[in-house]
Amino acid sequence: MSAETAADVWRLLSIVGRGLPRTGHQSNARLLLWLMARFPGINAERLGRVMQLKPAGVWRLQGQLVRSGLLSRELRLTARGRTEALKLGSAEERVGLGVLGRLPRAKLDGARSVLMAVSLALAGANER
Repeated sequence: MSAETAADVWRLLSIVGRGLPRTGHQSNARLLLWLMARFPGINAERLGRVMQLKPAGVWRLQGQLVRSGLLSRELRLTARGRTEALKLGSAEERVGLGVLGRLPRAKLDGARSVLMAVSLALAGANER
């Protein structure tokens, strides 16, 4: 499964699992940390594409993670960062990457459509 697909599944399952849209800064930092752990060596340009952020947004998040001690100045996970990354996305990873990761591409696209519909319905319900 590509980093892009993994990020989509992680994001959608997070929304469904919490019943609320998660689009804030903290959610993006969590996703960035999780992606860096799952895809070692991923560069800022690819992170931006995967996370649908401009490069400045990725750099800002990386800076925040450096200041919090989760990334080194060389933008590698620190020991604390690895520990935190292991905690992130556990349900999303088990379901999304475990189950959905074994599906053929066509079925994965269908599953993504269903998750998107559910997340939009939840977002609409929370706006009322």
